[in-house]
Amino acid sequence: MQRKKMLIAVLAIALLVGVVSAATISYFGQVKMTANVTQAVLVDGHSYPYVIGETADVAGGESFCKYHWLTSQTSVPVTLGFYTDYWPEGSGIATTYTTTITESSSYPDYFADSQRLVALQVSGKTLSTLLGMTLEYTVDVVSASPLYPAPGCNNYAPNINIEIKSGSITKTVENWGGFTVLGLNTKTFETLMGESGGATVITGQDTSTRETFTTTSTLLTSYGTWQVTMVEVRAQAGAAGGQVLRPVEFKAAGVTIAVPDYNTFTILTLQPGEFLPFYICYKFDPLIEAGTYDIYTTIKPYP
Repeated sequence: MQRKKMLIAVLAIALLVGVVSAATISYFGQVKMTANVTQAVLVDGHSYPYVIGETADVAGGESFCKYHWLTSQTSVPVTLGFYTDYWPEGSGIATTYTTTITESSSYPDYFADSQRLVALQVSGKTLSTLLGMTLEYTVDVVSASPLYPAPGCNNYAPNINIEIKSGSITKTVENWGGFTVLGLNTKTFETLMGESGGATVITGQDTSTRETFTTTSTLLTSYGTWQVTMVEVRAQAGAAGGQVLRPVEFKAAGVTIAVPDYNTFTILTLQPGEFLPFYICYKFDPLIEAGTYDIYTTIKPYP
């Protein structure tokens, strides 16, 4: 009897050991990803849900435009739609969007954001690499500069500016524009080099520190290995004051930016790294009833 009890106890322990050794795991490993996501497109440098507030005192029959800008922070194109809402209602108010600018007659305004037609953030390319690719723009000269009413010539074309960096030092390659005529004008980096007598390099925005290069090869000998951070099309300001321009297309760093028609667009595609200025223009009917009107422009993915 005692031996039988011991046998039963040994069998029970053996069964218990078997159960323990047969235990299973639910998985072999686990990967945890914590993604800190930023908004793909910023409006005036702000992200959702920030509301950009503006006010204006205006009489019926008047109109005005307000400057804004879009910045792409993503590596894929994003198509946007512009949607307008009114409160209490929009009868007698017309809202349009435009990329057209009037060049400033003040040279100190040259580096103002309002004089930038279009820009592209660039990474991973040296100046030599960038200039080995297509670098050109097309602008529509809508009206001439009143300062230089030469027959068939509407004064100066916009510049191509390239921001370059080496260590903590940032410089700007300014390639000043040649002459333009009414209508469409296409300029390449090499075209501007020939029309304006070369490019200048300044330290940051310090225009007192100028180096002049009459050929692209000599420019690259000095700065070809510097990293490119940004390339833009910029109105000259001062020299071409009063000239009205609309950017149409910009090709740089392998990216083609098509800018929508002025006063007509409600849809546009923002390319990776693109900086696009635009204006919201408001026009009030002479017979509009006096009161306070809220006008909302919402920019969101399309469709």
